[in-house]
Amino acid sequence: MTFISRLACCGVACLLATAGLRAQSSTGASTALTAADYAHAEQFMTYNTAPLVLHSGVRASWLPGDPADRFWYRVTTEKGVEVVMVDPGKATKSACDLPPCKAAEREDPVRGGAAAGRYAEASPDRKRVAFVRDWNLWVRDVATGRETPLTKDGIKDFGYATDNAGWARSDRPILRWSPDSKKIATFQQDERGVGEMYLATTSVGHPRLSAWKYPLPGDSAIAMIRRVVIDVDQPRVISLQMPPDPHRSTLCDHVICRGTEWADVEWYPDGSHLA
Repeated sequence: MTFISRLACCGVACLLATAGLRAQSSTGASTALTAADYAHAEQFMTYNTAPLVLHSGVRASWLPGDPADRFWYRVTTEKGVEVVMVDPGKATKSACDLPPCKAAEREDPVRGGAAAGRYAEASPDRKRVAFVRDWNLWVRDVATGRETPLTKDGIKDFGYATDNAGWARSDRPILRWSPDSKKIATFQQDERGVGEMYLATTSVGHPRLSAWKYPLPGDSAIAMIRRVVIDVDQPRVISLQMPPDPHRSTLCDHVICRGTEWADVEWYPDGSHLA
């Protein structure tokens, strides 16, 4: 959830609460909200406010096998949704046709192959991708398709590289590859004592219940992160010499910010140190 969507939700709650209070204070009794009240509140929901924000971010989709290492992305502009092709070597960008981009997305080794259906993070040399399976971190060799587990002790609610902030969650791994593509900085997130959130579908038929870890204000247990560095070539997990710290960052209310970037974590250019 973005800042705007959280603001929108807050605005809806405040609007409805104010309408209810106004009705009660003027008549001395509670008055039901009208369809017009809800329609007015709906104007502040994310799907109505998001189109008003232009150039809000870039999620790069690299073209596989492209010698120029070009990538493309979608962005909302004054003209609507546009697709942009970027050539980093030439420092240029231009509009491109959507069908070729869709074809590239289907063939992208980051999303395809044996890890299809899961988000994956490509190494800087584009030779391997890392993904989460059964609460452990794995890598897949793009050329051969061979998959190798990097960790083996991940369990439910105590998994590696897991993406769950409570209000936002996905199957994508949270990690940082070293510049030389030989190491991965990530964490093992402990949510075993955290309370759960429940959501039931409202579609026709029997409802489907979803449950996930979601700490709420006042809870004594929150998600804690054990930070590690993983040697990829000879799988080995090295724990940082520091106690587990809370799931947090200085840039946003998740450990990932700006789309997919793990906040507050950077490798030295030569991969010798982690900041």
